[in-house]
Amino acid sequence: LSLPNTLDVLEIKEGDCGELSALLVGFLRSVGIPSYVNIGLVYNKGKFFYHAWPSVFVGEWIDTDPAFNQLIADPTHIKLLKGLESQFQISKIIGNVKIEILEYK
Repeated sequence: LSLPNTLDVLEIKEGDCGELSALLVGFLRSVGIPSYVNIGLVYNKGKFFYHAWPSVFVGEWIDTDPAFNQLIADPTHIKLLKGLESQFQISKIIGNVKIEILEYK
């Protein structure tokens, strides 16, 4: 787990969900749009994965996901923590999470 820095991401020009989320949140905040990063799980290709994605305030809070190219994040995102600073707490949660899919459409 790492805390991506927006300036470092701009310099390196690569990253995963954490870097993409930090970059988008940094840009949005720089133009006065409230936003933060969510930490949680995403269901993809039959498995749950650790993931980060932004929430943006545009009259209401919406989740978006630049890593999956989703303007509005789909329901496969399960938010566990709010803010990149909280991501170190996820190590306490991840090993103990049990998820059962009851129904989907």
